[in-house]
Amino acid sequence: MLFFLLCVLCSCRGSKHTAKSSEGHISKKEVRKVLVRAEEQLGVPYKWGGKTPSGFDCSGFTRYCYAPYIKLPATAALQSKTGHKVARRKARKGDLVFFRGSNAKDKTVGHVGIVYAGRGRHARFIHSATNGVQFSKLDEDYYRKRLLRVRRVR
Repeated sequence: MLFFLLCVLCSCRGSKHTAKSSEGHISKKEVRKVLVRAEEQLGVPYKWGGKTPSGFDCSGFTRYCYAPYIKLPATAALQSKTGHKVARRKARKGDLVFFRGSNAKDKTVGHVGIVYAGRGRHARFIHSATNGVQFSKLDEDYYRKRLLRVRRVR
């Protein structure tokens, strides 16, 4: 029983540490550099669990893009708890956008991208999807139906 309690306490402390390390602040200039880093990855293939320019999954891509400035957690679900909540209509460059997975009725985070241009629901975002790193629009039917939240990590 004592071993179980120690494991639970350590795992809670570990996840708290991960979230705390991602709460830093970055400047607008650094956000621009994140977006340049993201754009340089256009066309990189999708790779489940991928976190390098040889292949990315969605959270590996966002983590890679922000790595020089902020340490994001490894999964989209954990990344969705970093920074602070932003109203969808106020989404802007550098914000992280979180979506349901392939099931539009599922309420859990299954995908993440970075707002690249525009504002609010007309914003374009960059992400690693099944076709690799690409641009998409928040108001595309597929993503509009699945958008769960927007978070600002700066």
